[in-house]
Amino acid sequence: MQVAGRSYLIWVPHGYNPANPTPVMVGYSAFEDSTENFRNYSRLRESSVGRDAIIVYPRAIGASWEGSPTASTRPGQDIAFVRAMIDDVQRYYNIDRRRIYATGMSTGGGMAAVSACHMADLFAGVAAVSGAFYAPVNQGCQNLPVAFMAIHGTADGLTPYYGTIRRGQRVMPVPELFASYERRNRCIGGIDSRPVGHNATRVSARACMKGVEVIKVHGSNHYWWYDPSAADEMWAFLSRHSK
Repeated sequence: MQVAGRSYLIWVPHGYNPANPTPVMVGYSAFEDSTENFRNYSRLRESSVGRDAIIVYPRAIGASWEGSPTASTRPGQDIAFVRAMIDDVQRYYNIDRRRIYATGMSTGGGMAAVSACHMADLFAGVAAVSGAFYAPVNQGCQNLPVAFMAIHGTADGLTPYYGTIRRGQRVMPVPELFASYERRNRCIGGIDSRPVGHNATRVSARACMKGVEVIKVHGSNHYWWYDPSAADEMWAFLSRHSK
């Protein structure tokens, strides 16, 4: 599919019924990765996401996204494309505008954070996997609550859990990003921690207008996980939220 001079891939669930508004998941690829490769290894189609939602995979320019120092696009250019893409999908399918979500891997996870920051009027929630949270992905955000999840390895060597300087720019620590969403979503109740499977911990903010959650995968590097299943975990979280 094409819109605004750019293309995207689309997946429609087998049970799609045009009489019923259907959620949409946007999936952003990692830096220097192809849209097709992200579509395949993310296994969104094979998960609970693909059972319930239309999935769209926008194609990056220069194999990166805005907010990253590797971006080829100007600030606002990818945002405008994503908005046009959602409108284009709506031309062909009955989508639920109250249940539009985003995810992505690495720099694509940074673009998911950009989506929550600058398109909270459009997105009900996002989930970043091993997100590259360069500082610009969380600057000048809309003052609207939006569900936010990060799934991140505590031994991530590329975009460390506790932050770093990379390509001359600051990469935000995951706890700092979590705290910014606690404030934005007006959470007032502290946090809960509980195990996820045998190798991860779910940290959830309490009493929020929209959920804020991190799954810490212990001792794990820069990865898209199948154990725990990143796709199924994000959908269990995001699907509870709507505009």
